[in-house]
Amino acid sequence: MLHNTRTLLATPRSYALLATPRSYALLATPLVALLMALFVTGPVAAQRSPLAPTAPSPTTPAPATPPPAHPEALPPPVLAPGSAAGATTALSAAGFQLRPVDRATVRVFALTGVGTRLAEGRSSRQNRLIAIARASHGSGVVIRGDGLILTARHVVQSADTIAVVFPGQSTAVPARVVYVDPDDDLAFLAVAGPVADFVPLPDAPPTLTASQRVSVSGYPLDPRERFPAAASGDVSRMNNDGRIQLSISVNPGNSGGPVVDADGKLIAIVSERGEPEAGVLGIALVEPIRAALDDFRADVAALPPQIFSAADAQLAQIVVDFLRIDPDGTPYDPAAATRALAAARETTLPPEASALVAAHAWNLALVLLETNHAADWNALRPDLRATATELVRAALALAGRALEQAPYLRDHYGFTRFLLRIAGRAIAPPLPPVEQRGRLQGAAAPMR
Repeated sequence: MLHNTRTLLATPRSYALLATPRSYALLATPLVALLMALFVTGPVAAQRSPLAPTAPSPTTPAPATPPPAHPEALPPPVLAPGSAAGATTALSAAGFQLRPVDRATVRVFALTGVGTRLAEGRSSRQNRLIAIARASHGSGVVIRGDGLILTARHVVQSADTIAVVFPGQSTAVPARVVYVDPDDDLAFLAVAGPVADFVPLPDAPPTLTASQRVSVSGYPLDPRERFPAAASGDVSRMNNDGRIQLSISVNPGNSGGPVVDADGKLIAIVSERGEPEAGVLGIALVEPIRAALDDFRADVAALPPQIFSAADAQLAQIVVDFLRIDPDGTPYDPAAATRALAAARETTLPPEASALVAAHAWNLALVLLETNHAADWNALRPDLRATATELVRAALALAGRALEQAPYLRDHYGFTRFLLRIAGRAIAPPLPPVEQRGRLQGAAAPMR
């Protein structure tokens, strides 16, 4: 539950803020879904389904209350998985050193739903129905040793499941939104602590100077990169809306990342960039740290630490596995299949989690088909056919359970109804137009 009880207005998900004369683009990265490396897109018309709002409205039934968290809370690690102690050593050996802010900069994956795409398998040449993530990939910065993270609000807005990956790591940790700023593009997340590397909020808002040199850290473009990327630029001006304009080059995925001064002190959070298609290059808008300081002192500082269960950690890893499927690099990952099947055996998954695991299990089964040049399940060799059968059965059972418990999932987890419609058949029959949402995409930032 969000600590801030004021309702945020949902805004259309788009890459540019089309309702404003400013030509700025959102920085939650719009990456092509990695599973599509296996497929050639089929000739299917696009149809975009509306997203069910996170907050209930007078005309929309409230989502079902998730079951209570598992009682087996995860013990806090001595150091969070993202502690860059080992990572920094490895980079030093290669002649490259992370700065303190880089060691505190994390990747943030936020899942808001699962759509579908009808495609032709590149190896099998058969029609396949694949699950496509509705998700954003951005950045964040750890600001306190107990696992408090500051990011951009639009990175995590409307997310059902949030996963964080620390620098140099491949294992995800679960995260939870604890506060969202109702006016500025800022949000606070929590992960299990303690965390070794963090950049604290300053005691007071810094005074910035025109042409002052600053730098950013974040994870632009490819979510598989293990370490954050740095970029440098200058303070340009203070805009009328209170945000700071920088002369700096940032890219999708930098959203929510930290901006620091020459001394490494936190001064802002990345929000938007110039829209290249509109001829706006080398410009970024950032939220000054003043608003985050006000939020922290008034509402966040006294919040208790968040408790995460083993099931929470399992689900966070499923999110990252689902978004990172890369058949070209690793045609089939038995460990990912094991994790998916273990999650499928959980009987207390919330409906959204059931839909996510169903989509991931189904995609893994399709990877087995395409990487083995098999048209149907029966064309797989016996051991692989047994695994695929188990994945498909799990996907069907979870999809059915999710829709039974929460019929509203038909909208933003539309994959579930299409999977049930084809009854788990490997070769998808002709279907009505399905969503052509093949990109990781961020929620729109607030209009100003």
